[in-house]
Amino acid sequence: MPPNEPEIKSARQQTESTHPAKEARAGTACPSCGAPLDRAAVFCGECGTDVPGRETVCPRCAEKSAGEYCSFCGASKAGHVCAKCGTQGYDEFCASCGEPCTELAREMVQDEAAKTQPGPAPMSDQEAQGIVQALRSSLSADVLREQEKARQRIILLRERAYSQEREKRIEAFVQANGRRIIQPNRQDLEKAREFAERIGQFVQVEKKRIAEEERRERKRREEEEERLRKIRAEEAERRRLARLEEERRAAQEAHWSRVAGIWVATSGTVSGTMQIEQSGTTASGQIHWIQHDGYERVDTFAGKWNGSNISIRSTRMREIWKPPNVIAVNFSYSANVSQDGDSMAGYVQSAAYWHEVFVRGG
Repeated sequence: MPPNEPEIKSARQQTESTHPAKEARAGTACPSCGAPLDRAAVFCGECGTDVPGRETVCPRCAEKSAGEYCSFCGASKAGHVCAKCGTQGYDEFCASCGEPCTELAREMVQDEAAKTQPGPAPMSDQEAQGIVQALRSSLSADVLREQEKARQRIILLRERAYSQEREKRIEAFVQANGRRIIQPNRQDLEKAREFAERIGQFVQVEKKRIAEEERRERKRREEEEERLRKIRAEEAERRRLARLEEERRAAQEAHWSRVAGIWVATSGTVSGTMQIEQSGTTASGQIHWIQHDGYERVDTFAGKWNGSNISIRSTRMREIWKPPNVIAVNFSYSANVSQDGDSMAGYVQSAAYWHEVFVRGG
């Protein structure tokens, strides 16, 4: 060996020991970023790079995973020997006698007093889903992919275990009852397939029939609802027209009856108060009036009313006081009534002829 070979070898060893990839292979540093790694780490916590060479075969399910415990079935890879019965196992508790085999299992075992303590408060499904979502959102994409792979493997393991257990139960049943399981031949399978196809076709036909019936029923309901809507609309229109007609009649009646009431003369020729009663086109009433010369009389009258003009004439008369040489003459009055019914203006015909305006007095 050349004289300087030990120095070269020593320098090479020093370089290899400080190189990140060498430290990663030794289980101390990430091969990508050089960050320190735990010996049980499957990927780098800093950059997410997978750490090679960390997976070992699980003695129970034969799946490969890193760490002391199997990522798929949860078994301890090192295994435990039960201190009570000496059974070799890979779970926290002995599969034969149920004795706790690890410190974690012993901590999980509680005494009778602890069993009487109330359990944890129940959590709503919404709150639990929120916690799961929050935890998953904090994981990287690589970790989520690994978890999904683990979940799929667990499902496959469960299915495989179920299938194996089912085969065992079938075999035990056959052995116990002495029966032989007949394996279907190709012809039977073909018949079963044809029968399944016919069933499928029947189901499709039934689905179409039910869908058509539902469509017809939906259309019938829509037509019925439309018919009822039209009836309700017609009824509402009928009530609206009836209300308008009633309002029109009421307004017409109020307008038509505006001539009725107490009226007071305003011209100064006489001082008179007149009361008119109206019924359709007939007007009647009484009047008390005093002329400027002291002539005083009371008349009852009757006449006609056409909605705008009134024409009345005295039917009976009583003179309360009259001056000498005054001759009693029938009283008549013809006037137009204002639209608001507050006044009427026309001419009085008696012993004299004059224009008189009456206004409503009450």
